[in-house]
Amino acid sequence: MCWGFQCGDGWFEIIDDLCAEITRQVNAGAMPPVVAAQVKEKSGYLRFYIRDHFNRDANSEAHRLIELAQQRAERTCQHCGSEFEPHHTQPQCSGCPKCPDRAYCSVCEPAG
Repeated sequence: MCWGFQCGDGWFEIIDDLCAEITRQVNAGAMPPVVAAQVKEKSGYLRFYIRDHFNRDANSEAHRLIELAQQRAERTCQHCGSEFEPHHTQPQCSGCPKCPDRAYCSVCEPAG
């Protein structure tokens, strides 16, 4: 990956778990090898692109695992790793009530 990981450390465990599960399944012969092309945050969401990303039929199980990781990331602060229940659908807001690096949106911006 020429750009490395372009997301906060709070998603490390999610990405690590995803890669470990993909590795287990590849080693078991359950799916073809997977090569990560890009891992980043985009508009508040985890994006994990693999080689042949747009050819979902080439490795549907890898895409299923990626989707599960993305769903988990939607409820995890990318900065501190705390899990939280999203309170609205503004993607630019981390939604994390614990995080000092929280990115506020227009819905929950604190009063002046």
